[in-house]
Amino acid sequence: MRWMGLAVLLLLAASAAAEEAPEAERAGPFLGIEGLDVSDPAHRDPARLALLGGAAPLLGRTRPVAWETLEPHAPVMGGRHLRAWDVLDPALAAWAEAGVDVVLVLDPRSPWASQPAEESSWRGSVRASLSEADAEALVAGARGASPPREDAWDDWELLLKDLVERYDGDGEGDADPARLHWIQVIERPASSEYWIGSESEYGRLL
Repeated sequence: MRWMGLAVLLLLAASAAAEEAPEAERAGPFLGIEGLDVSDPAHRDPARLALLGGAAPLLGRTRPVAWETLEPHAPVMGGRHLRAWDVLDPALAAWAEAGVDVVLVLDPRSPWASQPAEESSWRGSVRASLSEADAEALVAGARGASPPREDAWDDWELLLKDLVERYDGDGEGDADPARLHWIQVIERPASSEYWIGSESEYGRLL
């Protein structure tokens, strides 16, 4: 397995919304597409992707894909994980055909695996370091993902392992022709709009 072929990136730039067809914009030596939506058929429509005109190199970053999207339910009896690869496979295949090198943005939100938001270490540290009024205002406005429960960290690690194996192109268990070279965990981890765990917990996600 070529683990080094798939990098986990920490990117802090914000994503622009892509409400219509994917649009390219100049970003240094690359053409970049922001906000690719794995669930929106319009974002993998061949006619629209053809408008890119074979521009290269072309880098595209997805909107956040939540853990619950790829694994809606807890493991079944025997610890078997049921992955919803049918969400990713067609989008990644279409983008690969169009010459887009995709950065998949993962979000660890999961109704069965995430810590309850009110129990997150981030909330505790905010309440300990700010006045009651300021802490409550900040906590009330936080919408970020919380870390996995302690008994679900192994499930998160297995998700990453399975994701790499499916899209690393090494010929073992691959979803041909879908390929991934880049994974970004959480869109903006420095913002409580996206993450309400600690720095060490974020490091553990990687």
